[in-house]
Amino acid sequence: MLRLRLRGRITLYFSCLVLGLVASLFVVLGRWAEERAHEVASQELRTTQKVFLEYLRLRYKDLTSRCRLLADSPRLIAAVDTHDPPTVLDIAQTLQEDLRSDLFTVTDRRGIALARTDMPELRGVDISAQPLIQKALAGEEEAGPLGQGGQLYQVASAPLFDPQSRSIIGTLSIGFRIDNVLAGILKQVTQSDIVFAQEGQVTASTLPPEEWPEVSRALEQVLLGRGATSEVSEIRVGERRYQGRWGDLPDAARRTVGVYVILR
Repeated sequence: MLRLRLRGRITLYFSCLVLGLVASLFVVLGRWAEERAHEVASQELRTTQKVFLEYLRLRYKDLTSRCRLLADSPRLIAAVDTHDPPTVLDIAQTLQEDLRSDLFTVTDRRGIALARTDMPELRGVDISAQPLIQKALAGEEEAGPLGQGGQLYQVASAPLFDPQSRSIIGTLSIGFRIDNVLAGILKQVTQSDIVFAQEGQVTASTLPPEEWPEVSRALEQVLLGRGATSEVSEIRVGERRYQGRWGDLPDAARRTVGVYVILR
């Protein structure tokens, strides 16, 4: 009887030991699987981010080429040479309609706005401090994001030259909104949901608009705790969990005007 009890205790001890080892193994495997899944997701997001940034780069390159061509327009140069804002605005509206851009701004040689088709009230305002305008006044072509009026734009600027003296007589800036249409195109390219935000508020996304306030709150928490750009964090929207990778949208002066987030 004593032997049976001892054998039973030994059996129970080893059974508990085996069960403990098995449970520990499942915990370890579970953690390994979770870490591995996170690692794979991070790698996929890094690759996706490269595709995302390359697409934006090509858009800026195309925008700069268009701006350069328009800056050589004899009609535009002749209008700027009159120093008459209504004349400049009339030509600018015609060229903007042909281009179908969202932003079309012309300044004089001092950086004073002669015309902006989407905001005519800017006529006479000194916008020479804008980084893209500064570059153009210095004789350089430049492209980058612009944040204004709660909107983000992709913009290119170029100097306007006098055809005879080749002196700078003004600048031209053209641009397109970073909107839901662009976000949708980027989703098709990257197979990921896209978010653009400015000053903590979503300005464009492939996610439904009714989710934007929740996304803005989630991004605020994530971005406040980040140590650098291009990190990966988990973002919850309702019942869904995303792995998100983000980066800054710096202007020509390397100042952040917005952020983008790639979600999977």
